[in-house]
Amino acid sequence: MITTVIFSLIFGHFAGFDQTQKVAYPIFILTGLVLWNFFASSLANASESVVSQSHILTKIYFPRLILPLSSLGVAVVDFLIQFAILAVLMVIYGVGASIYAPFAILFLIAASYISFSMSVWLTALNVRFRDIKHTVPFLIQTLLYLTPVIYPVEIVPQRWQWLLHLNPMFSVVQGFRWSLLGTEPPNWTWLSVSMLLTTLLLLTGLVFFRRTESTFADIV
Repeated sequence: MITTVIFSLIFGHFAGFDQTQKVAYPIFILTGLVLWNFFASSLANASESVVSQSHILTKIYFPRLILPLSSLGVAVVDFLIQFAILAVLMVIYGVGASIYAPFAILFLIAASYISFSMSVWLTALNVRFRDIKHTVPFLIQTLLYLTPVIYPVEIVPQRWQWLLHLNPMFSVVQGFRWSLLGTEPPNWTWLSVSMLLTTLLLLTGLVFFRRTESTFADIV
């Protein structure tokens, strides 16, 4: 909530983004932040999952992928709480959900898929190179500003939008907001491309993870 207020003041009042939206700007921001916080939280926790559970790795054998995957479950709980707050604020602001609201679950699944795909790489890399954990917050912060969480897609010049669409969360956050508020829909072609890129990231990450997981217990 504090983040929403700060962003509303800085980008809504001072930058004038609130004048470009048909819905209340705090609601506009919060619909993006709810999904973004889920993605960021699950990614940050997953990247540390193996190292933080090193005492278990040396005692019990189990599929190591369970650790980054379990981070999604923890993040879902926080997501549901924040989503409930969003629903209450939508009622207070008199903003009704769009007819596409059921599609929101699909974009939540897409965000989970992206988070897991990235975390497979980061988890394995963090075991080998401990400094990786210091780059994750920077990565998340950078992606935040490359994703339409606090700003409308329309302000991005058309000639640069293709570059931002290479960020998989760009179309997913836009789609999540569209499903709830009926705002500008995502570019379905770019959404498909970003999901294909995410799949490639996951497949290569799984190969790397499988090659390195046998050494996890020795390294950690």
